[in-house]
Amino acid sequence: MPTPLGHTLTGLAVWAVARKPVSIKDAMTRENAGWAALCVLAANLPDADFIYFAGGTVHVSGKYHHGITHSIGFAAAMAAMTGLWAWGRKIVSNRPEAAFAPNPALAAMVMAIGALIHITLDFLNVDSNPENGIGMPFFWPFSGEYMHIPILGGVDRTKPLSFQTVIYAAKEAVIFGTALALALVYARGKASAPARPAREEATLVAEEVTE
Repeated sequence: MPTPLGHTLTGLAVWAVARKPVSIKDAMTRENAGWAALCVLAANLPDADFIYFAGGTVHVSGKYHHGITHSIGFAAAMAAMTGLWAWGRKIVSNRPEAAFAPNPALAAMVMAIGALIHITLDFLNVDSNPENGIGMPFFWPFSGEYMHIPILGGVDRTKPLSFQTVIYAAKEAVIFGTALALALVYARGKASAPARPAREEATLVAEEVTE
């Protein structure tokens, strides 16, 4: 499995493409900070199954990791809940400029994309712990079958604080950090590109349709 560092960096890459910050100052605005937090949450939320309750105590372990939180059904449910939350924020917020009240449809889409990227990355990693099934129920609730395609190396989910994890996290910092940097470059280029006049844009679309 990837570490929280890798998932966080992919979440920030989604944020960079979605928000297109053109400067550090722009990235640190209240609204952009809210979107960044939402993207990071989405990219890490499936790993909530590391936390479970037993004997009246909270435990953090990989015992139940790769359960239904690593499925398209969970991603869809979280997207729907996020959309409803954002809708509620817009209703109760009397001062939208002073509170993070995102567009409900976009918030739901960001949550879905972040969660699905997380699940896909885990799906492509090695899983050697049979305690609660090898792989994950990717297509739950349509199918409860555990599956994965182990083409990428990862860390042992039963030893999240091992030296192996530290080494893997360093590799992730390079790989996913590069992906984030490329996303920021792309976003800045798109944001700073001069907008086409509406008439020119309409002419181009008409030409494409007639060809």
